[in-house]
Amino acid sequence: TQRDRSLDETFQFARNRRAIYYSPVRFDYETGEPLMSIGLPLYDPRTGDIASVLIGEFRLRSVWDLIAAQDFGPGEDLYVVTVASEFQETVAERIIAHRNPSVVLSARTFETKGLDTVTTGLDGDQVILAVQNFAAGENQFAVVAELTTEEAYREIYESLYILGGGLAIIAILAGLTGYFVLRRMTQPIITLADAAKRLGAGDLTVQVEFRGRTEISTLARTFNTMAQQLREVFGTLEARVQARTRDLQLAAQVSEQMATILDPDQLLPKVVDLTKANFNLYHAQIYLLDNTSQSLVLAAGAGEPGQTMKAQGHRISLQARSLAVRAARERTPNIVNDVREVPDFLPNPLLPDTRSEAALPLIAGDRVLGVLDVQSDQPGRFDTDILAVLSTLSGQIAVALDNARLFSEVARTSRHERTLSGITQEIQRANSLDEVLQAAARELGKALRVPHTRIQLQLPDIEPEPVDGDSVEA
Repeated sequence: TQRDRSLDETFQFARNRRAIYYSPVRFDYETGEPLMSIGLPLYDPRTGDIASVLIGEFRLRSVWDLIAAQDFGPGEDLYVVTVASEFQETVAERIIAHRNPSVVLSARTFETKGLDTVTTGLDGDQVILAVQNFAAGENQFAVVAELTTEEAYREIYESLYILGGGLAIIAILAGLTGYFVLRRMTQPIITLADAAKRLGAGDLTVQVEFRGRTEISTLARTFNTMAQQLREVFGTLEARVQARTRDLQLAAQVSEQMATILDPDQLLPKVVDLTKANFNLYHAQIYLLDNTSQSLVLAAGAGEPGQTMKAQGHRISLQARSLAVRAARERTPNIVNDVREVPDFLPNPLLPDTRSEAALPLIAGDRVLGVLDVQSDQPGRFDTDILAVLSTLSGQIAVALDNARLFSEVARTSRHERTLSGITQEIQRANSLDEVLQAAARELGKALRVPHTRIQLQLPDIEPEPVDGDSVEA
């Protein structure tokens, strides 16, 4: 269901400030899942002005999954919390991503104070805490990594217990050894905190070097894996945005061409050819609804197959099991992304390479005018993004077709009025009944474009005498 979002803060911020907008984190009323709206301004390549705003909902549950997929060792934990800022009314220090969903859904909070320190952890244990703040727009977040002091200092404690029973000189050596071991243990944590800071600043290429199989090394591997997955997520998102922008520009080009054509017989062939070429499709065609015969009649088809079916008077009954018929009846787009998996799919011998198909209704106001049917020779061609673009295009085609029909009707009415005015003027110039009848017959013949026109008068007590149009008689 479409709704007007032009007054949403997401739309207004992205359009007015010409920047990407990240909304404050909100929580789903029913599930408690954290969500964030993202608004991306799309620019018109010709004018440089903002043409539209792409609005998406980012589910932070995907971050849970990234964390949960990591191999945590004993005493290790990793989570993300919100941080209150002067710009956003955000619940301070609320956990929004954790490997255990119940921690997020139960609205747990944790006060980090933005410090790397030894403190009480999320589960009440003493932990070494590494905190890195980062921002998304005006929203502040913190990535928190925990390692219990028991696990972090296990090797140190064991070494101290062994050396504690020696001589004084051994005790001194043990103290020095402990100092260097402690430094060696804490240095990886500092390195990991620095890497987290760089990641929070937007450097997705950061990697942490590690050696051995200690708990810190495991945490470093987990961090590297998460950074790699974040790179893949943002790379995929950027590619999708670019593809969506390109498709919207192609749809705009088709709309510009449609705006210059007011003859329905010229409009529809032009539309199917442009749609097929611009979107690199295997085939495109338009059916128009014929309420009299209760069928969809092929009005235009791209290429030689389309012309052949048009010449054959191809039509589909509204009672048939057809993707196009279902789209017209249900007033919603219908897609099949692999026709080989549909048992009742009937292949068209003129289109043998069809692998996926989408049918979109042409709706003007509350009237279904017909169906735009597009086909591809690649399976899975019509995903959610391209379907949204084609739905917009089908609405523009319906409006253009309705306008062209209205223009033709107005032109036809105007032509008839001019013809009637001409006949009236010819009759008014006549000086006798005979000239009146001759003028009427002649002008009617011209208006109706017939080879012969005859007017016959039936007067009382007078033999009927036909009067022929002198200039149009066959």
